[in-house]
Amino acid sequence: MKVLYTSVEIGTEGAKVHIESFISAFRNIGNDVVENRIHLDPFLDDKSKWSLLKRIWIKSYWIKKNLIYFFSSCRLIFKNKPDLLLYRYLQNQHFFISVFVLSLVYPIVLEINAVKSIEDPRSVGKISNFIDKLTIKCAKKCFVVSQRVKDHLVDYLDVPQNKITVVANGVDVHRFNANISIDRSKDKLNLAGRFVIGFVGSFKPWHGIENLIPLMKALVADYPDLILLVVGDAPERAAYVEKVKDAGLSKYFMFAGYVQHEEIPNYIAAMDIALSPHKHDYFNKSGGFHGSPLKIFEYMAMRKAIIAAPLGQIKDLIIPGITGEQIYAEETENLKNAVIKMYENEEYRTLLGVNARQLVEDKYTWKINAEKVQEICESALI
Repeated sequence: MKVLYTSVEIGTEGAKVHIESFISAFRNIGNDVVENRIHLDPFLDDKSKWSLLKRIWIKSYWIKKNLIYFFSSCRLIFKNKPDLLLYRYLQNQHFFISVFVLSLVYPIVLEINAVKSIEDPRSVGKISNFIDKLTIKCAKKCFVVSQRVKDHLVDYLDVPQNKITVVANGVDVHRFNANISIDRSKDKLNLAGRFVIGFVGSFKPWHGIENLIPLMKALVADYPDLILLVVGDAPERAAYVEKVKDAGLSKYFMFAGYVQHEEIPNYIAAMDIALSPHKHDYFNKSGGFHGSPLKIFEYMAMRKAIIAAPLGQIKDLIIPGITGEQIYAEETENLKNAVIKMYENEEYRTLLGVNARQLVEDKYTWKINAEKVQEICESALI
């Protein structure tokens, strides 16, 4: 099967990893992928401050981008003659014209990670919802990263259930594995002799990183060999570093900063416990957490003992006492007790890690992900 895969990277490492991993896996199972990859910086403007002139300019810019991507698709279609068009759909709707027009000629499959009405429900109007509905209606099939996104499309945008398949993110179990020496990784990071609690990701408001400061404060008096390794970067990092300093905990935190994704396994390898401490109520206004966090799959593939918030898809991955523990970022006392239990019981940490690795091998590799998408594409060709 020859597929034209059009995608946009919006300045995030996660999107880039997903796109590259999917394309590689899709090719490895025998498909021909023609890439139409576009990079955009994230849109950070405050719409409430726009003048009428700026609003008109933004709409004109949106139409311009739609036309650019449409002609880009046409050029690649004429040159490569694919069997099917696959679009990684985005909340900015830059592929609306492409999907609307080209669906008259080609079967189209949409990969939908989010739509405006779930990402930012307060800013969505009738026109935006109409464009989303029409775009999805033009596609033969679509797949989404979580059940929460599917439920939203069905309930809010009236998309037929049988048109949508849930295909969670995955992990490269060859790159992310338990064969990387934990002691050697700690040595390289100057963490020898420390018990490492780790977090990988950006400093987004929903990550709950600030709640790890009281956690460490509660732990280090009795367990001074603990250290929190934070891997990732964002403009907010400096503020967190300052908060840690003000709390007198600088020697118990290590901020690694931005790390290339190829190097992430070496950092996860150094962790004894891996965290995904999302906030309890951050996603209430949008109906619930709708993501499929790559970090969770990567932790699991590397056999780490995991503590994660029981949100959305995470609840299906991190099963209490089997593949990890479910605790919200704000629950300092529960987090503390879970860390102590894992700290004092190496066999328990090992059991959680082994079970987690087995689960991703069985259900959540990029190869499995690609095979599911291949089935969806084949059904769209009928």
